[in-house]
Amino acid sequence: MKKIIPILMTAGLFLIIMGSSLNVNADENHNYDNDINRIYKAGKDKGIIHEVDMTYKQFVQTMKHAVIPCYNNFKRYMQKMAPNQKPISLDQYTAEDNYEVPFISPNDNPTIVSASGKGKHPFAYLMYGTKLKVKSNQINIYKDRSFKQKTNHFFKKNTIIQGEFVQYGQITRFKTNQGYVTSNTHFIKRVFK
Repeated sequence: MKKIIPILMTAGLFLIIMGSSLNVNADENHNYDNDINRIYKAGKDKGIIHEVDMTYKQFVQTMKHAVIPCYNNFKRYMQKMAPNQKPISLDQYTAEDNYEVPFISPNDNPTIVSASGKGKHPFAYLMYGTKLKVKSNQINIYKDRSFKQKTNHFFKKNTIIQGEFVQYGQITRFKTNQGYVTSNTHFIKRVFK
């Protein structure tokens, strides 16, 4: 009997942990295929998305692997921080980010940087492409992919960075000829031209 109690306690704890991790927001189980199709069409109708710059397949991958997970995180955050505020739709969320197509105005003066490497896509990190654009005010450049050694250099907002992704544990980094930068979609976005 003494041996059974710890086993039952361990099994119960396991079920509690698994049950809490399976408590998924209904929106995350939602089939977004119709939404993605509608949003893609809206972007094309507005002249923002062009098949040459971003194919439908690329748009679907970007939506499923980056935009929708970030949107669901954003909605959860807003529900906690502003429960009385009406949430924005996925359509609005995507439109506010120019349908994931970088907008470069003549005043942006982007910098082109070359790079090398390869990678894989985890949650909220980009996984493919060869050009990124800095969304935040700046991102640091590191000597190593673990981000332990800064180079004392950074890329400014709207800088276009060329390169490829490298795997770092569960996430990816973007390797440039100047060092490694984040591939987190909160700080960068993919450029298709």
